Amino acid sequence: MSGVGGLGECSVCFFLCTSSFRGLGLASMVIVFFCNTYYIMILVWGLYFLLHSFTNPLPWATCGHPWNTLNCTENFRRACHNRSTLPLLSSTPDPSIPSSLLSSVVSSPLNLSSSTLLLFNGSCVEPEGMRSPVIEFWERKVLRLSGGLDEPGDISSHMVLCLIATWVIVYFCIWKGVKGTGKVVYFTALFPYLVLVVLLAHGVTLPGALDGIVYYLKPDWSKLWEAQVWIDAGTQIFFSYAIGLGALTALGSYNRFHNNCYQSPNNTVCRSICRYYDITTMPGLTELLMDSRKRENLLVLFI
Repeated sequence: MSGVGGLGECSVCFFLCTSSFRGLGLASMVIVFFCNTYYIMILVWGLYFLLHSFTNPLPWATCGHPWNTLNCTENFRRACHNRSTLPLLSSTPDPSIPSSLLSSVVSSPLNLSSSTLLLFNGSCVEPEGMRSPVIEFWERKVLRLSGGLDEPGDISSHMVLCLIATWVIVYFCIWKGVKGTGKVVYFTALFPYLVLVVLLAHGVTLPGALDGIVYYLKPDWSKLWEAQVWIDAGTQIFFSYAIGLGALTALGSYNRFHNNCYQSPNNTVCRSICRYYDITTMPGLTELLMDSRKRENLLVLFI
């Protein structure tokens, strides 16, 4: 109806539907408004990480920042994960420790005793209590999580500036109308695949890349009997294709009267194939995700 009449969802529901359905168009506009209000924060986080990625060293790669806790550690995570106790290795060793002992810590940390570990200027903590600098940057610097709803916290000036900058960028992307937006889409739609090619070149060189591909291509058919799997899949499909949100209706109003509607399903299939390509270009990262000890270090990447 939108393609034939050149009308958006609000106009379609008001002029072409019965009085019982005339509120659907307005309801969809309200839903899209609220979705854009909170969904813009994902772009804000991306811009925030992009700006910090130009610093050296990266703030999420090291400890010692104001937002880090005493349990933050960046070294020996993979070497010592099987030990019952670990020191706070992000702290500075005691200058009185002999250099020969320090070299033994670096060369064979698994052979160290608890008494040797305690020589460092820090206390031993359980492995579960240790925190990755990636996690602490995300939770304590970006999100600035509080203890609960009764602790609203203060406003981050950096995030506010990124929010304003993001809205300005969005405005200039759409202020010329559909034709201007279409030109922007050429970049926003194609550039991510260029990045995926780079990730593919890097992912195939990582240890366990083949295991990651096998893990992704080998289905677990027993999961089909779980209702939560179907709920998650349906939610993703409805949200990713914007079914019922009015976006497709609004875009359809710009189609020509004799537009080939049979081509649209083919575009949907191509989009699904591209989604499949998104995952298979990161086989090595998939293997890393299967290891819980390495999963935290990939948080920034998937954000």
